[in-house]
Amino acid sequence: MSDALGRIDAFVLAGGLGTRLSKAVPGLQKVVAPVAGRSILAQVLDQLADAGIGRAVVGVGHLAGQVRASLGESHGPMALAYSEEAEPLGTAGALRHARELLGSDPVLVLNGDSYVEANLAAFLAWHRARSAPASILLTTASDPSRYGTVEADPVGRVVAFREKAPADP
Repeated sequence: MSDALGRIDAFVLAGGLGTRLSKAVPGLQKVVAPVAGRSILAQVLDQLADAGIGRAVVGVGHLAGQVRASLGESHGPMALAYSEEAEPLGTAGALRHARELLGSDPVLVLNGDSYVEANLAAFLAWHRARSAPASILLTTASDPSRYGTVEADPVGRVVAFREKAPADP
């Protein structure tokens, strides 16, 4: 557990429509759909709690009640708060909407429907060492065609985001 991370708020995006997954789990918010017996959102929150994050704000929208009911007001030792969007605002809009609930600087932002094994304390130290206004944790993929991609310059500054190619009809 990291004392530095205990003073950081996390913001977890959990309000998406989940259109691609809706046929497999009809009527369920995608972040609460079970994966290996537990929701992916619970697994993301486990990672935050295990890293020592003391508080997370969960950004909800579509089927918000399911997310709240599945989590409650805490996740292990980590306190939870909710920021609810009346209509989809996108990633940046959801973060802006939640800003009054977020008390730390920086804030760790994660997707509630994606899990990546990462050392969050090391990532925070890397971010602070660069005095960067923002940092993004990325991974490589052997076949990135299913994902958007990020282009960085030689010192690691992001120079472009490229959306994934549209699916064939």
